[in-house]
Amino acid sequence: MKLFSRLLVTLLATSLLCSSFVFAEDKNDRIQFQELSQETRDTLAPYEKHWHKLNLARQQRLVNKAQHADPEHRERFKQHTERLKNLSREDRKLLRKAKKHFDKMPPDQRQALRKRFENMSPEEHKALKNKYKEIEGMPEHKQREIRKKVRSMTAEERRQYLDELTRSEKSRPPVSEE
Repeated sequence: MKLFSRLLVTLLATSLLCSSFVFAEDKNDRIQFQELSQETRDTLAPYEKHWHKLNLARQQRLVNKAQHADPEHRERFKQHTERLKNLSREDRKLLRKAKKHFDKMPPDQRQALRKRFENMSPEEHKALKNKYKEIEGMPEHKQREIRKKVRSMTAEERRQYLDELTRSEKSRPPVSEE
């Protein structure tokens, strides 16, 4: 019996010791921000403050986006990170809330939403961007009204609303960009 209990204690101690090494390796496996190239650090600057808190998979995704082979893709990502960096406290709060909502969605719904966005045509992306710019130019109270309206919509109503915006954008005469 003593042999069995000693064996059990030894196995337990060994497993705890091994698991602590595994957990220690996980933290050490993370990408060190200062070890990234200067260009990548510049692109990921908005994430620097909290970089050490990000898990390895998230760090890798961000680095991959920042180092993407397509220069246009890298530039869009850089612009996106700059927008994030310049968000107001209220907008950051709204973004975190939306991210939490997205994270709580079942994986199949998240994937469907990603695919829908990725499969949007350039015209649809442009329409969304233009609507966003229009909303930015509106008075704050009007922006809050629109946000409240969209938040109260079901997913299907939001899809229809987006389709309406896209159709109205396509029917407008092109605006010359100077």
